[in-house]
Amino acid sequence: MTIEKGTVETWNTYGNHQLARRLELPELSQWDWGLPETGPGIEAFGDVTGLRVLDLGSGLGRHAAWLAALGAEATAVDASPAQHQRALTRYPNTPGLRLVCADAVDQRDAEPYDLIYSVCSMPYLDPDRLLPALAKGLASSRGRLFFSALHTNSHGIGPSSEVTPRPEILAARHN
Repeated sequence: MTIEKGTVETWNTYGNHQLARRLELPELSQWDWGLPETGPGIEAFGDVTGLRVLDLGSGLGRHAAWLAALGAEATAVDASPAQHQRALTRYPNTPGLRLVCADAVDQRDAEPYDLIYSVCSMPYLDPDRLLPALAKGLASSRGRLFFSALHTNSHGIGPSSEVTPRPEILAARHN
């Protein structure tokens, strides 16, 4: 079993549990990157009005729904059918929000996205599959990618609340 398939199975188990419990989480009152009480906030995206936005690993869809409410054309993608069902149940007819159950890499749209983001989901996807798809999926000159990952870098520095480049040099894998 691959990490990706195992992750989908885990989120299916979790999603089915929450569907059975009928857990109702509140709407987000501040942008949450999976690190409580840290930034950056939603202001890091700038004005999203009219932008094509993709949320990778959207889960319940709260982040994408928030961006849709601000005027974005938001597509929320999750590979877990249970998590997708939770999002559909919560946001059945939200203007500007499209909910898709698909593998993040296989998700294809005719037009590129202005903004792609992921809250703690990218580390669970094979970068050899994901990064080329992201390069094709972002608008060439203006596309932006935001994501969070809950781990330290190779120097032991933990996540930052600043929107700044964090260069990382790692040895290439050889197969």
